Amino acid sequence: CELSPIYDQSGVSTAVACKLLRELIIAVSAGL
Repeated sequence: CELSPIYDQSGVSTAVACKLLRELIIAVSAGL
């Protein structure tokens, strides 16, 4: 049970990072 929250936080952080990175790439592509 103690490992689940840590794993979830790690997964969420990764998902958020990927989402932001994807949006950043789209924004840069749109800017160019």
